[in-house]
Amino acid sequence: MAEQRFKPRVVPIQPTSYAQQQACDRLDEELEHIHEPISNKVAYVKSQSQTRNHTCHWIGCNRQVPPALWGCRQHWYMLPKHLRDKIWATYEIGQEATMSPSDEYLEVADEVQRWIQEHS
Repeated sequence: MAEQRFKPRVVPIQPTSYAQQQACDRLDEELEHIHEPISNKVAYVKSQSQTRNHTCHWIGCNRQVPPALWGCRQHWYMLPKHLRDKIWATYEIGQEATMSPSDEYLEVADEVQRWIQEHS
């Protein structure tokens, strides 16, 4: 007999007041970047050009890269995939233009810098 797996049923919660609706809308806006497909982020980053002085984030690398990029190609691919994935997951489209990366992105950036120091 095949094992039966429990499948949770997702039931959307309906706000019962205007204030609850506003709170739900704000939460949706805050969480929107989490649901942004990586492919959209990749397409955006690839479409960006050099708009200001911005160097690769690898310690000691002075190569100029578009501000939307984390770093130069060589150093990007020297990072382990799990760290590159974390950067993509926390990157928000346009954060380099508004100069307001999320706290989550900054935490990952610190983690990456520690990894570079330990492995260079």
